[in-house]
Amino acid sequence: MRMVGNAVLKRLLKAKLDLAFILSYAVPIFMLYLFDPSSFDESWIGRFSYLTFLWMLVIELTFGRKASESVSYSFSRKRWFCFFAALVFPTFYVILTQVGLMAGIVQLGRLVGVPSGGIYGEGFLKIHWPLSLEYLILASSLLVATILLYGTRGLGRHIVSSIFLGAVGLFFMIDTFYPFTSSKILESFVPPIIESTVFLLNSLGSAARMVSIGDGWGILVNGQLGRRFIVAINWPCAGIHSLIIYSFTIVMVLSIMSVRVRRRIVYVIVGAAGAFMANILRIASICLIGVNTGYEAANMFHDSFGEVFFLVWMAIFILAVLVVETRKHVVTTSRSLTT
Repeated sequence: MRMVGNAVLKRLLKAKLDLAFILSYAVPIFMLYLFDPSSFDESWIGRFSYLTFLWMLVIELTFGRKASESVSYSFSRKRWFCFFAALVFPTFYVILTQVGLMAGIVQLGRLVGVPSGGIYGEGFLKIHWPLSLEYLILASSLLVATILLYGTRGLGRHIVSSIFLGAVGLFFMIDTFYPFTSSKILESFVPPIIESTVFLLNSLGSAARMVSIGDGWGILVNGQLGRRFIVAINWPCAGIHSLIIYSFTIVMVLSIMSVRVRRRIVYVIVGAAGAFMANILRIASICLIGVNTGYEAANMFHDSFGEVFFLVWMAIFILAVLVVETRKHVVTTSRSLTT
C-alpha cells in the first residue's frame, strides 16, 4: 500500500511540475502579448515563434515520460529554491524590461557592437538586439530549470522546445550583428534556394529570373500588363535558418525516441524535403503577391505570414512522427504481451 501511495503522490507531483513548466512560460509570453500584441504578428524578428515553442513544450510533456520516471524529487531546499527561481525568472525578466531594464539592454547592445546609425538605423539596436536576447534568456532558463529538476540525463525532457527557442534566438542574434548580406557563410546557401523558386515560378507561368542586387541576389518577376516585381533575398529571406532549425529539432526529437535507424533516415529526408518546399512556396508566394498586388502587400505577407509556412509544416510533421511512433510502440507492446 505504501508503494502504491508513493507512486500516486509521485504522479501528482509530476503533473503539478508539468503545469509549472507550462505556466512559467505561458505567463510571460501572455504578458508580452499584452504589452506588444503586434510583435506576435511577425514571424521573423517577432514573437510568433513563441506560440510554436509552447506547442512543443506541451507535446514534450505529453509524450516524454522517461526522464521523470527515474526522479525521486527528494531534493534539498536550496535546489528546489533554485528550480522555482529558474521558472519564475522569465516572468521577472519581462516585468523588468517594462520598468526600465530595456534602456540598459540597449546600452549593452552599444557596448558589444550592435550595428546602429547610418544605413542600419536604430532597428537592429533597439528591436532586433533586445528580442534576440529575450529568446536566448528564456531558452537558457528552461535548460537550467530542467537540469535542476532532472539532472543532465534528463535534458531530453525539454530538449526539443529549448533547442528550438535557443536556435530562433541565435539566428535572430546572427542577423542582428551581421545584417543584410554580411554573413557570407549563410549567404552561400541562398542561390540554390533562389534558383529553385525561379523554376517553380516559371513552371506556374510567371516569367522569373535570378538577378544580382548589390552584394547579394534577388528575383525579378515579370507579370501581366508590363508589371514587374523585384525582391532582394538574403539568408533570412531564403529561410536558411529554418532549414537549420528543422535539422536540429528533428534530430533531437528522434534522439529521445526509440526509432530504428532506417526510419530515422526516412523521417529526416521527408521532413527536410517538406521544409525546403515550404521555403520555396513562401518565397514564390511573396513574388506572386508582389507582381500582382504590389510591394506593400508583399511586405505585409513577408512580415506576418511568411515564416508560418515553415512553422506549420514543422509542427505538423513532428506531431505526425510522434503519433506514428507512439502507435507503433503500443502495437509492438500489445503483440509481445499476447505472445
